[in-house]
Amino acid sequence: MEKLSGKKISFLTLIVLLSLFGFSFQKEQVFRWDRLEFEKTGCLNKCKSFKINIDRKGNAVYEGMSNTSMLGTYSRRLNYKENKNLWKLIYSAQLEAMKEEYDYGAEDTQQKFLRCYFGTKVKEIRFGNDVPEVLKKIDAFIEKIIYNKGWVVGERF
Repeated sequence: MEKLSGKKISFLTLIVLLSLFGFSFQKEQVFRWDRLEFEKTGCLNKCKSFKINIDRKGNAVYEGMSNTSMLGTYSRRLNYKENKNLWKLIYSAQLEAMKEEYDYGAEDTQQKFLRCYFGTKVKEIRFGNDVPEVLKKIDAFIEKIIYNKGWVVGERF
């Protein structure tokens, strides 16, 4: 059996001592969101009202409620590029560190909700138009997803 060198023993001693004093080597937790839900409510000026759910695999379910060309429930699978870029945008936003509400105007204006789910954890952000740029990008990207072809009537997933 080989003897441990002095350097290895010193390193092991250091680790044991640091753990005894409560130091942690864990990285800050990064949430790997399981799915997201994006919702826009109606308003007095005939704003489109819809809700879309997208999971990590790119399964999307859309529900058009009013003032939109797709009323009712539709579903489709996002293509690889759409799904990859959506989740890349979501993670770059660092949603877990964002506020719960941003300027969303008066009650008669359109409200937007972004909800991300990780197990039992839910992060909800309510916002309007005067918000961080990354929320505007998420809003625009999801709108592009909705207007892409391939939606079928009903919920498949």
